[in-house]
Amino acid sequence: MGMSVGGDKGSMSEINVTPLVDVMLVLLIIFMVTTPMMSQGIPVQLPQAAKQAIDMNIEESTILTITRDGKIYIDDRPIPKDKLEFQLRRLYGDLAVRSVFLRGDRRVEYGEVVYVLDLMKKVGLTKVGMVTELYEGP
Repeated sequence: MGMSVGGDKGSMSEINVTPLVDVMLVLLIIFMVTTPMMSQGIPVQLPQAAKQAIDMNIEESTILTITRDGKIYIDDRPIPKDKLEFQLRRLYGDLAVRSVFLRGDRRVEYGEVVYVLDLMKKVGLTKVGMVTELYEGP
């Protein structure tokens, strides 16, 4: 435990890293707490289902959202309906594992959902999970 007190030995040139480590740990905790809150996505009212059994990993999958007014989003990027097939082919055409979560507002027309499902099948997306809310009962 040596400490340089005298002037003839020179000044101490070691950096005290304890405050740096403290700041980094605080930042890490802040990011760990806020990151899950940032991935909410496009607001939709999901349909309800009695059981939720999805084996796919949501962090490694893409979320395709259909809003009440028929707008389509891949993750959080809006995609025009006439460009959806092109974008799906561009993003997923050559991937070995193709999994997508489909979030559709409960008030969207059934034909819109079928149209999107048909395009996904045409592109070759084989794993499609339908995102729902858990049905609580009457």
